[in-house]
Amino acid sequence: MTTRHIAPGLFAGWQVTNPDGQHTAHITGTRQDAVECAHRQVNALGGGHVLLDEDDEP
Repeated sequence: MTTRHIAPGLFAGWQVTNPDGQHTAHITGTRQDAVECAHRQVNALGGGHVLLDEDDEP
């Protein structure tokens, strides 16, 4: 099962990573934009989980 983790970017935006910590996307938009991107990624790979770091939006 595929997993994506969403966390605030180092300077701005959001980072989407796989379980190995490899970046799969950098989103400069809102947290919702990052969530939608991560869901598209896991759905394209047959489904999975999206985990969101609950820190404040950058």
